Formats: sequence, structure tokens, C-alpha cells
Amino acid sequence: MAAAPATVEPERDAAVLLGSGQFDAALVALSGQVPAVSGSPEWFTQGMLRGACAERPAGRAALASAALAPLVESRVAPPGLARELLLDEYARSLLAQARAEGLPRPEADGLRRKAAEQWRKAMKHEPVRNLAVLRVAHAEALAAVEGEGGGRRSAATQAVKALAEVLKAYPEHPRAGELELLRAQALLRAGKSGEGLAALRRTAIDRCGTAVADRAEALLVGAGKPPRWSAHEQLDRAMRARHLRRFAASRALLDGLLVDPKTPAGLRRWCCARGRSRRRGSGTSRRRRRTSSNCIVPVRRRTCATICRGPLDRAGDAMMRSRCG
Repeated sequence: MAAAPATVEPERDAAVLLGSGQFDAALVALSGQVPAVSGSPEWFTQGMLRGACAERPAGRAALASAALAPLVESRVAPPGLARELLLDEYARSLLAQARAEGLPRPEADGLRRKAAEQWRKAMKHEPVRNLAVLRVAHAEALAAVEGEGGGRRSAATQAVKALAEVLKAYPEHPRAGELELLRAQALLRAGKSGEGLAALRRTAIDRCGTAVADRAEALLVGAGKPPRWSAHEQLDRAMRARHLRRFAASRALLDGLLVDPKTPAGLRRWCCARGRSRRRGSGTSRRRRRTSSNCIVPVRRRTCATICRGPLDRAGDAMMRSRCG
């Protein structure tokens, strides 16, 4: 008699379901649990799983904010749950809720300001385990505030200050280009047209070869100031693109300078030298190309052991010959 196929019990653990991306099934599992006592560690666990891990990833930011708000208001987190993490999740839910379509501007700005306030509180905790993440999120929330009337300029000025501090503290941040673009847009909203256009132009140069530079150039065109690059600016763009490892964009700019008859002779020689160095590659690559394609000999560093190995071997051979007669 054939054995009956084994039946697999459906997963009932909410955390496991969330880890596999089954948000609705996780919510059903959470609903089947006995509600924990308010303020207990289990109560915090259920609230975090529902708000931060289920509702917000599923696109229901308003429900996520409603689930996390009681946890934030309790003011005391259980051991093992960092309060700045709780404030961070609550602020992200508020910011996602502000992006909902059809939301009036004053209400959306209120949610953004509330999110920025949560991040400001989180940054004051000691010790802070993710200060850079909190500072960048706080600046982005301030930059998202649009404002109305006279409050528009004051909100933009506040965003400019926060973004400048973040860029000064983290100049090599992975999203530094986006932060520079946000700062330029905030300068324009603050009424500083000259500084804003100069910042857009600088962003288009420093982030050449990326989508951020394309957006900056599009904003310049929309403002009636289409960018016209001088030879030195084109060279600067090529160098910045090379720094960002956008080698194709850098090579295209250098080739354009070479064929342009208006390029000064000094810049032309420099572009030729850079082009040759890029084609030749590094010293290690050249030494490897000198060997056979079927037998690549690794390059050895000259250390004390490699320098002294030859004389020591010869001395040992001479000693053995003298002993053996």
C-alpha cells in the first residue's frame, strides 16, 4: 500500500512569514495571537511586527503609524529594543504616509515635520547606534517640507542648513549627490536664485555620469539657464566622472575636448596624456601583459626574505660541498 503523502502544516509564526514577504499572512497570524498587556515586552514585539514589519512594507503607512504611535507614547522601551530604532521606524511611517496621493499639502507638511521631530529626538539618545542614518533622514524630511506663503522660505532655509551640515559631516555618503541636489532645490525655494543655480551647476559637474547630474541639468534647463560648459569645466566633469568610476562618460568628454578646435593646446596635451594612461593601464597590468597569455606570472614583492634567499642558498651549497669533500 502506497504511503500517504505527508501534509505540511502552514506556517503560523508571524516573524517567519514576514521574513518570507508574506505580509497579509503575517497580519492574520498576529490577529490570532492573544493581545499582550500594555507596556510588556510582548506588547512591543506585536506592535513592531505589525507596524514596522508588516503594514509599512505592504504600503499601508497610515496603519503602520497607528500601530507604532502607542509604542512611542509609552516612552519606556523594554531591554533589547533600542528606542532610537522605534523612533526611526515611526518617523519613516509618517514620511511614507505624507507621500500618499491626494493628501492636502498642509496635512502632508505636518506629517513631515512630525517625522523630522521624531528623528531629532532619536539623535539625542545615548548611545546612538545609527547617527548617520538618523541625521540624513532628518535632513531629507526637512527638505520634503514644501510650506505655504511666508513659511515656504523659512522651511527651505531650515532644510538648507540641515543638508549643509550633513554633507559636511559625511562628504562620501552613498547618496551625497542626491543630498546636494536637494540642497540646491531648497536654495531656490528659499529665494536664493543665484546660489541655487550655482549649486545645481556644481552638482551637474561633481556628479557627472550619474542620474543626479542629468536631473540637475534638467532643472537648469527648466529654470531657463541651460548649461554651456567651458573647456576647463568639461575637463573637471571628466575628472569627476572618473572619480565616480564612470569611465565611459569620462572618456567621451576627453575625446570631445580632443576633437574640439577651441580647446587650448595645454588642455589638449593633458587630455592626450590622460587618454594614453587610461589605455595603457597600471604598472601591474602592463607587467602581466608582457607574459604569455597562457602563463601569467604573479608579481612578487621584494621583501627581506626574497632578497636574502639567493645568497643564503648559495652559502648553504658551498658549505655542503666543503663538508662532502
